[in-house]
Amino acid sequence: FPFSAVGSVHVENRIRRFRPIAVTERLTISTQAGNLREHRKGMLLDVTSRFEVGGDLVCEQVGTFLSQQRTSLSEQERGPAPKETTPPPPDAVLSVNLGQIRNYAAASRDRNPIHMSNVSAKAFGFPRAIAHGMWSAAAAIANVSARLPGAVDYQVRFGKPILLPATVNLYTAPAGGAGDYDISILDRKKGFPHLTATTRQIP
Repeated sequence: FPFSAVGSVHVENRIRRFRPIAVTERLTISTQAGNLREHRKGMLLDVTSRFEVGGDLVCEQVGTFLSQQRTSLSEQERGPAPKETTPPPPDAVLSVNLGQIRNYAAASRDRNPIHMSNVSAKAFGFPRAIAHGMWSAAAAIANVSARLPGAVDYQVRFGKPILLPATVNLYTAPAGGAGDYDISILDRKKGFPHLTATTRQIP
């Protein structure tokens, strides 16, 4: 494998669910890694998982991960810093602490050290432990998940990590079609994005 999963950062995720999946259905899951490419901060890799029931594809997920290291792009100029401005009043407020994230790590079995303690997170360049990207992706759609269509495309881009403990602003705006939403999680004081996402019905 091209690099260690330990310390890698989840930067983007896309889930395409083609129909509702019952908890009683037996899933066959196949996963492969590919599309290795350079980034200014390291190497990006896509991990694609296919979920099948009886040979029928019911869901597909593509997670993009960053392994932080020097590359030929490391000396490129940084893009503009996330804009800092006082955010508008949120639709909801999310709070999360290290205990909750450790519980999530136990449930998901994602015990990456950047999530487990401040000491281990600092070893990978973070000032404190950070929330899992997929925790924030799940929390972002919790209030609208019951209104999502059976066939839905959920795309997420992760911004600045959520340093623990944290309280952040959640925004959810209808985007036209049934079950279509534009979603974001912003820093409560400076307004920069921790997460931007969309849900769109699959025709």
